[in-house]
Amino acid sequence: MSINQSPFSSADWAALTTSLLTYRPHSWQGSEKNSSDSFTDILTLLCRQKAGTHWRTVNYLWDRYDGGLKYARQGKLNSAEQVFAEANTTRRPFVKIAMLDQLIDVLALPAIAYLRYKQENYDEAEHLLIKSIDSDAELLAEDIYILAFHRVQQLHNLARLLFQQGRLNEGGRMIAMALKFLVYNQVPSVGNGKGWLDEQSHLIPSQLRYSMLWQLTSETVGIFLMHPTELDTLSQLAFGNMTSWDAQTPDETQMLAWFALIEPGNSNYWQINLSGLVTFLTTSSPSFDQLKMALILRIATACNPSFLKSSGLQKSIDYFMSQLRLGQSQREGCSLFINHILLRSQ
Repeated sequence: MSINQSPFSSADWAALTTSLLTYRPHSWQGSEKNSSDSFTDILTLLCRQKAGTHWRTVNYLWDRYDGGLKYARQGKLNSAEQVFAEANTTRRPFVKIAMLDQLIDVLALPAIAYLRYKQENYDEAEHLLIKSIDSDAELLAEDIYILAFHRVQQLHNLARLLFQQGRLNEGGRMIAMALKFLVYNQVPSVGNGKGWLDEQSHLIPSQLRYSMLWQLTSETVGIFLMHPTELDTLSQLAFGNMTSWDAQTPDETQMLAWFALIEPGNSNYWQINLSGLVTFLTTSSPSFDQLKMALILRIATACNPSFLKSSGLQKSIDYFMSQLRLGQSQREGCSLFINHILLRSQ
């Protein structure tokens, strides 16, 4: 059933168009979600306790690998390669000390994987990320519970690797595994499968879980917006069946609301919950802007092109899009997609 054939009256849709047309974005201050500080603090504390007298060595090598990673991010690939080679040489005397090698690898493997990614050596990058996931399992068994989230980060890195190669479906499935581990404790089918269900996972701060949910979802939607004709299919792969978990914070409640609205297998949900759709679009923070754009594209796709024009919804959508914080290429791609829909009525 197309959106203009829904049980809502013209007044209902007029309310939607008015809400979009009068939208004013909320302040961005405080809406950006960054889990890196709390994650690093907890990781450092636990690893320092486990390393004992060898902590200075671990910390020194972490700094070296982090320095190489910064070079790689700056495009200074030869410098990064040199730093990593020096760090690998420095660590050799410590590889036989219990757990020290794994502690060093917490930062070393993802950093080197990123360099291989920048060098377009995707197979080696994938191998290193999976090795990192498996190595973390040994430390999780030693009560370094925060590494459950480090493993999720590596799933995200694997998805980024796949997206970079244009393997969108595979990347979407990788994101789905990461999300479903976070909310359902479903064990991802990556690596050796060991150590995912850690008994101390309840110790992880709820805000950290939300931050990772937000990062995984927002970044992935940003990529999908570059491929608007495939949005529904990709959303089904990445975000399908994400509505049966309990939100623990107000932020997670908003995230859960979006998963329900975008749910591909429940295409009538937002048609019969118009107020919920309007509320999310007009009251959620700017950190959700890419997620809002995905919903707007779903509305436009479901509309009969003639209805989109005659109802005034097109004008409202154009204005609403102009208020969202989107990348230029995302904005242009979405606009072209909506214009293509409108051409069907001609």
